[in-house]
Amino acid sequence: MEHSQFGLVFIVVGVLVYFYPAWTAFTRKPDNFMGVFVLNLFLGWTAIGWLIALIWAFSGPNERRKRRLERLAERKRMRMEARGE
Repeated sequence: MEHSQFGLVFIVVGVLVYFYPAWTAFTRKPDNFMGVFVLNLFLGWTAIGWLIALIWAFSGPNERRKRRLERLAERKRMRMEARGE
């Protein structure tokens, strides 16, 4: 591989690793995606900023968890209606 190709691959991999927290937040669809993206964009170059963005990206509820919580709330509502509450 030539030096220019190696440099291009290095840059692409570096950008992918740098924005991994933002990509994770986007794919998990938390409500705070823009916050994670902005933090990652401006403070991701620091190790602590990147780590905080990654933790924040994983802390938001994903779609499967949201659906499960909605089903549980619906069951609870139905039980309360059945008891006349």
